[in-house]
Amino acid sequence: MKRVIISSTGNKAFICPSCTNKTLYCIDHDVMRNTDVDYHDTFICDECGAELISEPQFDGSIKFVYMTDASTDIQFIECADLGRFQIPRWQVSELIKQIHDDIYSTASELLQTEDYGYDLNDISDMLFCDVKSTGGGRIHVELRAELSYDYMFELCQVCNEAITKYDEKAYFDIVDPGISEAFVDIKTASRNIYYRKH
Repeated sequence: MKRVIISSTGNKAFICPSCTNKTLYCIDHDVMRNTDVDYHDTFICDECGAELISEPQFDGSIKFVYMTDASTDIQFIECADLGRFQIPRWQVSELIKQIHDDIYSTASELLQTEDYGYDLNDISDMLFCDVKSTGGGRIHVELRAELSYDYMFELCQVCNEAITKYDEKAYFDIVDPGISEAFVDIKTASRNIYYRKH
């Protein structure tokens, strides 16, 4: 499993409620003691990859809840570099839908060109785009098409132009014949889509 924790000697480890290992770390900022934990900081387990949100208690203890169990009224904490802010679930869902629609329409338009020659009925049977949120604050985009390697490579190149408007570092990589994937950082995508030119 790929490690996503920010290495720091000042980052205190907490017990993960998912795997019970003391490998749960805050990824928003360094935490040396319980009082450093803010409401709805994001924590990720370095062992099992669980992503949780903190809810400090009056007695000084920290309660950790899964992202899907947290309250829906998460508020943005705005700052100049957007280094620390929570993203409401509705916004993540909106990003997922927007990325899906952009990638699918971009791929579909290419497949309808003269070089490919597919019509919409053919495309609906041979083109698939699956977009979902994964652990570590990323969105996984899987693009599948019944194409040769060369055509699939060209499809990825064209779709890269669409996906980089969300995350400049995102790109499609062919992982199996006819299957490519890309990973989009949620915070970067939110910044680029919702904060650009505002």
